[in-house]
Amino acid sequence: NEAERFLYQMQRDAERTGKHSQKAHLAALPPRYKQNAFCVQRAAKVPSCGRQVKVGFWEVYRRYWTRWTCDGRASRSEYWWAILANQLVGVIGFFAWVLFWGWLVTGETVETVCSWLGSLWGLANTLLGLFISIRRLHDIGRSGWWWLMLNLGFLVLGMWLVASLFLVPALLLVFVPLFLAIALVELKWACSSSEPRVNRYGAVPNVR
Repeated sequence: NEAERFLYQMQRDAERTGKHSQKAHLAALPPRYKQNAFCVQRAAKVPSCGRQVKVGFWEVYRRYWTRWTCDGRASRSEYWWAILANQLVGVIGFFAWVLFWGWLVTGETVETVCSWLGSLWGLANTLLGLFISIRRLHDIGRSGWWWLMLNLGFLVLGMWLVASLFLVPALLLVFVPLFLAIALVELKWACSSSEPRVNRYGAVPNVR
C-alpha cells in the first residue's frame, strides 16, 4: 500500500545518501502516517546512516569505570577494549606490587589494607564486567538474562566436570562439548556487530 511504499523509499534514500538519523526518519513521516503505530515502528527501524567508529583505549576505560548501569548498549570495540584495558591494568598492578611495594613495605597493617583494596577492586570489576557484558548483549538485540542463563550453565557444567573426573570419567565426553558450546555462543555474541538501528535498548553506539 501507499504507507509501505513510502517507508521502503525512506529506507532506500537513507542507505543511498547517509544523511538521515532515526529522529529524522520519524520527523519525515507525513502527519497521516504518524498516527499509525505500524508506520512509526517501521520508520524507527530504518538503519542509522551515521558511521559507527571504534572507541579509543582511554575513552573506553573511562566509560568502563563511569557507567555503573546495565542500561544502554556497548559496541564490540568498546567491550573488547574494556576487557583488554582491565587485564593490562591488573597485570601491571600485580607486577608493581611484587617488584616494588612487596619488597619495600612490610607489616600486618599494610597487608590488611592491601587485602581490602584488592577485594574492593575485584568486587568493582565483577560488577562492571557484568554491566558491560549485558550492554554488549543489548547491542545485538538480546536480553541481559541470556548472560545469567549462559553463566549458570557454565557453573553447573563446571561442577559436573569436576565431579565426573572422580566419579564417571566417561561423562566428560558429554560435558566437555556442552561446556565448549556455551563458550562458543558467548564468544560469537561478544564478537557480533551492532544492530544497525535503534532497538529497545537504545540507539546505535558510537555513531558519528
